[in-house]
Amino acid sequence: MRYWAYINNQVCGPVEKEKLPELATFTLATLICPETPAGGEAAAWKAASTYPEVLVALTPAPSPAPAPAPAPAPAPVAQRAPAAESPLMMTMRGTIIDMPVAQPAAAPQPAPEPAPAARQPAPAEPAPAVQQTAPQPEPAAQKEQMIAMMVSLANGQSQLLERLGRVESAVAEMKALLLPGAGK
Repeated sequence: MRYWAYINNQVCGPVEKEKLPELATFTLATLICPETPAGGEAAAWKAASTYPEVLVALTPAPSPAPAPAPAPAPAPVAQRAPAAESPLMMTMRGTIIDMPVAQPAAAPQPAPEPAPAARQPAPAEPAPAVQQTAPQPEPAAQKEQMIAMMVSLANGQSQLLERLGRVESAVAEMKALLLPGAGK
C-alpha cells in the first residue's frame, strides 16, 4: 500500500511503505495517510507509528541471536543440613529439602486444673441521688441572653443578604458580558 506523508508543512507522495524512511526527516511521529481510490480523509492522517503495517516495514529485522554460551558446570550439591536445623531456615538459605524433617514429639501436657467455682459479685448499692447544685439564672438574665442571641442572628442574616446581593449583581454583569442582548 502507498501512503501520503506530511513533512515540513508539505504533502509528499504517494510513497510505498518500504520507501517512507528515505523521505527527508521522516520519523515514526510523521503524519501519514493511506492512499485510497476514493481519496484521503482528514481522519486518516495519523502518526506513522499508529499503522501496524508501516511500523513493521520500518522496524529493522532482528539480527540473529548469538549462540548461547555453554552452561556452566552445575555446582556441587550442598550437604544436607543437620536434622536440628528448621525447614524454614533451610528454605531461607535456599537449601533443597529432600525429605520432611520430623519434629520431635512434644511431651504430653498435664490436664488443666479445673476453674474455681464462680463467685457472685456483691449486690451494688444504689447510687446516691444527684443534687442540683448549679444555680439557675434569673428569668431576667435569661431574657437578656436570648435577646443578645437574637440580635446576633439578625446581624448575621443581614450580612448574608448583603453578600447574596453582591453575588446576584456579579452574575448579572457576567451574563451581560457573555451573552449580550440576553438580559433585554
